[in-house]
Amino acid sequence: MGDVPAKCKIEEIVQGDLGSVESIKSILSGRSQEIDRILLIMPTIPTIHVIVDNFVEAMKGISVKQVIWIMECDPPQVLVEKSNFYATVPKAVAVMKNSGLPVTRLEPGCFFQNFLSFYGLLPVLQGGQSEFSAPFPSNIPIQFVDVRDIAKAASVIIAKPPESYVGSHIRLVGDSRTINDCVVAAGTVVGRKINYKQVSESEFSDMLKALGFPDWMCADAPPIFHFHSGFCYGFDSSELNALLQVLGDKPSSLEGFFKDHAELFNASPPTS
Repeated sequence: MGDVPAKCKIEEIVQGDLGSVESIKSILSGRSQEIDRILLIMPTIPTIHVIVDNFVEAMKGISVKQVIWIMECDPPQVLVEKSNFYATVPKAVAVMKNSGLPVTRLEPGCFFQNFLSFYGLLPVLQGGQSEFSAPFPSNIPIQFVDVRDIAKAASVIIAKPPESYVGSHIRLVGDSRTINDCVVAAGTVVGRKINYKQVSESEFSDMLKALGFPDWMCADAPPIFHFHSGFCYGFDSSELNALLQVLGDKPSSLEGFFKDHAELFNASPPTS
């Protein structure tokens, strides 16, 4: 990975609560002279704006050279209005942009690892089934990234001088592929053809309920799927080079992801 250190010595692990300004301040207290850069990984949740507010407030009076901020892709307005999951993301982004902090924004696309969770493909493959259903249009490219490449990108940036990336907003996309491509890659690793069936949002919500997913995900997942297939809103194919340029090497491809997880896709389904 080029300039990434082979090993990093962990001096101290401190647990805190990003939901509390005082908790964040207590972590930073007495360490401000030691902190050079901060890697801030935030979940996309309905209270994300509170977390960002807390972080920015706690950072007042703290001088750092760089804050590497990783947060999922920015949603279009229609999804902000339709989904609790993304409702406050624009507020969070605005607060961070206007914070005056030396931020490097890493905006990942859709995680390949979603195929291991709420996309619902894993139980299909493990259960020996041959049909995968979701609300994705079958022929619209989805901008994917492997979470391992997100970690690598952050490592590369940390190893560079802060001024190399401060102020940058980098969209991390490793591969741009359709859901039809995905089921072909899945079928290759399990040794059988997987057919794709596009279903309505309500049908998909019912499917998630049947699989035991929590109510909030069953309600929000269908519109999120439309966002994932629409990450191409404002997406330029030239942005596929951004992650490559950071890594200095090719990021994980769709076929590579499925090959790396072939053992899991071919495993027996878990028993309750």
